Amino acid sequence: MQDICKEADLSPGAVYRYFDSKEEIIEASCDACQQQNATVMEKMTQQGGPIEMLDELVRHAFSGLGKEGYEDQLRLNLQWWSEAVRSPHLCDLLKRSTITPWVEALSGIIVTAQQQGRINPVVDPESAGRVLLAMWQGLVLQKAMEPDMDVQKYLTVAKTIYTGTLAKPIRSERGSAIS
Repeated sequence: MQDICKEADLSPGAVYRYFDSKEEIIEASCDACQQQNATVMEKMTQQGGPIEMLDELVRHAFSGLGKEGYEDQLRLNLQWWSEAVRSPHLCDLLKRSTITPWVEALSGIIVTAQQQGRINPVVDPESAGRVLLAMWQGLVLQKAMEPDMDVQKYLTVAKTIYTGTLAKPIRSERGSAIS
C-alpha cells in the first residue's frame, strides 16, 4: 500500500476515499489490465495467419519486458500473483481478467494453425495456450530476479518452440545432419 500511495502521490487516507480495500485496488488494476488485453488481442487477430498472430503477440508481450523502467511492473505482477495464491477472490479475479482470456485467445490461434496444417494436430490447444502463457509468466519471474537477462534471446527461443524448429537437426557443410 505504501508503494501504491507513493506512486499515486496520495496519502493512504486519500487512496481509501476511492477504494475500500487493497483488494479493490487490485481489482481495479485487473479491470484496467483486462481492457488492455482486449485491445492487444483484437490487434493480434488482425495479423496474417496464426503463426504471424503468435509472432505479434510474443513480440508485443515479451519486448515490453525489455524496456527501461519496466522493473516496477514486473514486481507488481509478482505481487498480484502472490496475493492471488492467498486470496480465492483475487485468484478468481486474476483468472477471469488475465489467464482465461489469454488461454482462450492462444487456444483459438492454435486451433486455426492446426486446421491449416501449421501446428501438430495432436497437440491439445488449451494446453498449448497455457504453455505459451507460462512462457511469458516465467519470463516475468526471471526478468524480475535477473534484470539484465536478454529478452530478445528468450523471444528467439520461444519462437523456435511454437514454430517447431527447436528440435530440428543442424546441417553440416556437406548437408548431413549433425547429432
